[in-house]
Amino acid sequence: MWFIIESNKRKTAIFLFFITVFLLFFGAVLGFSFSTDLYEGTYYGTAIGALISLMCLIFIIFYVNAKSSEFFLNQADAVKVCGDSMPVLRNVVEEMAISSALGFIPKIYLIESPVPNAFAVGINEKNSAVAVTTGLLSILNRDELQGVIAHEISHIKNKDTLYLMYSGVI
Repeated sequence: MWFIIESNKRKTAIFLFFITVFLLFFGAVLGFSFSTDLYEGTYYGTAIGALISLMCLIFIIFYVNAKSSEFFLNQADAVKVCGDSMPVLRNVVEEMAISSALGFIPKIYLIESPVPNAFAVGINEKNSAVAVTTGLLSILNRDELQGVIAHEISHIKNKDTLYLMYSGVI
């Protein structure tokens, strides 16, 4: 089972790499076709354009990575759970992070909404978080909540949020 997961991660990374290379190549071909100095035999403008677009892509990826958690949680009006508030939720998140060998406890956020929902954001220890709505907490018992939180933590552990962010930027 684990070798299949590793194989899928590897295939996804290779796929995203080739999409990036293809888009850069496509941009260079497009630049060549519209280049004014094509007839003079110099292609520096296109190469510089491809390099600038690559640097912009890398900057956007790092910027979105740094700000994505903040952005999504602010959009959802999430409130950070800290101290002794929500002891059951805090305990369940800690349990699931430890049992999944995540290596850190993600931040916990609560969203005031009657709609039952939960989501994970972030790709590393610094900016990962799990957010749940009050509607979800009101309808689930502790065992069901463990399943939902385990699912969300698996998104962080398997880097699903990283792949989603990278695919969105591309």
